[in-house]
Amino acid sequence: MNQFVVFLFSALAFLNTCLRGNDASLRSVKVAKFEQLDSAFCEGDVIEIIGDIDLCGRTVILPHKSVLFLSDGRISNGQLVGDSTRIKTDRSNVFKNVRFSGAFLGKVNPLWFSIQYSVPIDNSFELNSALKLASISSDKTLVLPYKRHIYVKSDIEKSQWRDYLRTGSVEVLSGVTIDLNKCTIQALTNGEPRYNILFSRNSRDIVIRNGRIKGDMASHSGQRGEWGYGIELQGVHGFLIENVECCDCWGDGINIQVSTDGDGNPESQVTLNGHCRDGIIRNVYSHHNRRQGMSVEGIIGLVVTNSRFDYSDGANPRSGLDIEPYSSNNVVRDVTISQCHFDQNAYSGILIMGDNVKDVVIDNCYFFENQQYSLTLKGENINIKNCHVSLRQPPVSLRLVGNCNNVEITNCDLSRISAQNFSQGDHVDNIRFSKCTISPSGISGYSYLSDDETLKSCSISFYDCEFDFRRYKSIDGIFHYHNTNSYYFYKNCKFKMGLNKLEISHSQYFVDCNFDLITNKKSTQKYIQEKSSSFKRCFVK
Repeated sequence: MNQFVVFLFSALAFLNTCLRGNDASLRSVKVAKFEQLDSAFCEGDVIEIIGDIDLCGRTVILPHKSVLFLSDGRISNGQLVGDSTRIKTDRSNVFKNVRFSGAFLGKVNPLWFSIQYSVPIDNSFELNSALKLASISSDKTLVLPYKRHIYVKSDIEKSQWRDYLRTGSVEVLSGVTIDLNKCTIQALTNGEPRYNILFSRNSRDIVIRNGRIKGDMASHSGQRGEWGYGIELQGVHGFLIENVECCDCWGDGINIQVSTDGDGNPESQVTLNGHCRDGIIRNVYSHHNRRQGMSVEGIIGLVVTNSRFDYSDGANPRSGLDIEPYSSNNVVRDVTISQCHFDQNAYSGILIMGDNVKDVVIDNCYFFENQQYSLTLKGENINIKNCHVSLRQPPVSLRLVGNCNNVEITNCDLSRISAQNFSQGDHVDNIRFSKCTISPSGISGYSYLSDDETLKSCSISFYDCEFDFRRYKSIDGIFHYHNTNSYYFYKNCKFKMGLNKLEISHSQYFVDCNFDLITNKKSTQKYIQEKSSSFKRCFVK
């Protein structure tokens, strides 16, 4: 029956086009039930649906440049194939369980679809139907009705992680802009270890804006996994996420992932094809997610601006923003993070971990009361500038934890810095602080900066920096663990000391530095004289 309907439509359309010749006048054909769909439809006809029609799983091919006019009926349970077809109706809920293919004209109205708002049932099919129609329409923007609440079944029962990354609840297809229009799309309670609420895979030029994506963390019925994502992008080339809130997800608010593994070379075709590319995230607030506010696991070219990533807690790494390729085959390159806030995350505000992370700029960002670290770094060519760390917190501002090369930190307000817990043979080379204010705090006995003996090399320098130790309750000095492969250089720096005496260890050199002490001036002068090989043109005030 299905093939017969398709053939009948095609044959009758061709026959009537021949009979009518060049007659361009529009003809209206009224249809009240499925049996009438064998009418002689032609190019340009207005097909007026005046009764409810159940397609019973069948496919209808609409004539070229016809108008599907739903005046007093609806269509359900089948597929409509358009050919520059225009849909016309001023009614709601005219499509139910309908799939679309082909090509359509005009703009899609989400009220055409049988979405039930504020009711905790699965609306993913109807949302996907609307998004699919938008993707094959001349106007590819879908604007949801203002400030509604839409529930979707987000959990995907797949045993392999690759399977669930290829699927999801609501898919944004190439070229589509979904304007949430202050709506909330929320995951129904589930117990699965993994899910995607909004996702896009191997698409081009998508936009997600103006609404909230909400997970099920408060009501989640399972204990396994950490991969419940609010927005999941895989191999997407050209995307914009703006004015979006992502919260309460079982994993990450936003996850930027690869669709296929790369080969570790950012210029190779296999890497370029499978990685996300050229993304913009702005005015996003991602908070109270279980694993991360956002994970960046494979992309070339990303700008994150004017956004917040707060209150991540529940599953490691529990950070605001985690830049971490999930395997050595994948890369993260050319990332700029500016004017963002990272507040009260259980581990780190920003976590950068990976030998394949390169060319990252962090500019004018603010870190407030992250529980362990403000920034955790392992990467190459990282530029941190104009950043501020709340000095109310005792944890470490900046922590170097692996191979770090060519890291520049400029004009930042920091608390404690550390370089420790490395793997055997790691390098920390060309780490340069300039024009920074460093104010360590806390009561523990370990130093504000220490290196690990497993390091093959460690080179850190400070230029025109100011160190204020007056808030530090224990050792007051510039102290490091003994490592013959380490080199620390200070030039034109100022040190404001507290009540304790100055103490340094191996491989530290001071040039044109000024030590401003409250007490112990004489003992410090004597100490500098004894360590004359480490001090050049330094003064004690």
